Amino acid sequence: MIGMWNYRLVKTKPGEYTRIGIHEVYYDKENKPCAFTAEPIELYTYLELESSKAVDELKETLEAMRLALDKSVLDAETDFTGEM
Repeated sequence: MIGMWNYRLVKTKPGEYTRIGIHEVYYDKENKPCAFTAEPIELYTYLELESSKAVDELKETLEAMRLALDKSVLDAETDFTGEM
């Protein structure tokens, strides 16, 4: 069972090169990382929102992503339990 999630830097090797990107990381009931999004997160909002709400939503998301930069980088191969 997944307990919570946040944005974190995750080191992956999707091909020839190793990369670090901001991913949504999910934690198990013991608060250990167990899964993450396959691709790094894109920052966007929907134009159907009124413009001030759209900008506020982007600011909130960007701030949550910025907090990921203050945490250690997780390694996709070694830091995830794989047990949800």
